[in-house]
Amino acid sequence: MSNLNKEIVNEILERIKGDFLQEIRENNVELNIKPLRHAKLLDREEISLTESKVGGFPYIPIGERAPMFYDAFSDCEDDEDDDEDGNETMALFAQINCEDLKGLENFPEKGLIQIYMQGDTDFEVYNEDDLKVIYYENIGEHYSEEELKEIYNPKFDCGDFPFGETLGREIGYALEFSSMYNISEISEEKQKKYLETTLKKMNLKLSEKEKEDIFLKVEDDIFYNFKWNEYIDKNMEIVDEKACGIDSRTHCGGYPDFFQGYDPREKEGEKEKYDTVLFQLGSDLSKDGDWRALIFDAGFVNFFINSEKLRNKDFSDIFVDVQCG
Repeated sequence: MSNLNKEIVNEILERIKGDFLQEIRENNVELNIKPLRHAKLLDREEISLTESKVGGFPYIPIGERAPMFYDAFSDCEDDEDDDEDGNETMALFAQINCEDLKGLENFPEKGLIQIYMQGDTDFEVYNEDDLKVIYYENIGEHYSEEELKEIYNPKFDCGDFPFGETLGREIGYALEFSSMYNISEISEEKQKKYLETTLKKMNLKLSEKEKEDIFLKVEDDIFYNFKWNEYIDKNMEIVDEKACGIDSRTHCGGYPDFFQGYDPREKEGEKEKYDTVLFQLGSDLSKDGDWRALIFDAGFVNFFINSEKLRNKDFSDIFVDVQCG
């Protein structure tokens, strides 16, 4: 890297980390730390109909059925599974038992939240028929798994649905939640400010090319790849004992992740309206190298909701965003 040696570069990076940590100590609110419930995907052999899961069989009360969508046409050659009237059963994307989210602001503390989508979806939600979120406040008598096999047959013909028949696991994956937190992304403008401040303190005068080279290191090593959550946990007592750094991107609450570097809600002018992460699912790779969930090229999908509507248990208006890896 230019005329700068490795020792100087490392010192710059360490100083920026120190300045960032000092800011955390002095002003937690400005840093924007948010609690969340992080979820691990578990490939258990048995998953009950009422526990938290992605994919698999949903809880359906006796006398009801899963939501439907109208399949006017299909890109697949085989449409034998289509109903005569063109209606198809939507697929369970995620089911969240709210007992797992107790204490998370605005979320219900009991009942089930279910997210349904088309089983051959590309995650584009063009109208209210492409996505359905259902909330059951009370869990009652429901169909058994054997009964569901007769009445719940979502279509998985040709899409990018991240689990189910696409990845060969009919029962889906259980979700194991734990209490964690994350921090908001640091803007490029603020990253550059940290760098300029550090260079000034070290009395270093660099060319524009040298600054650009170092900024790339700052951007990659500190504000992208560095695990700030783990660093904060080891250096500060700012959250409960159960909180820890996040290695997976699947959670309820907290801040969303954006691989593409922009928040699509800002583009749509909807950031304040959809201010809460209802559920975020990140692509999940097992230790054996098998995908438990795959969102396009190892990305993730976010479901946003308005905090007031969430508090009122109104799940009629959801903003969906997909980010590729």
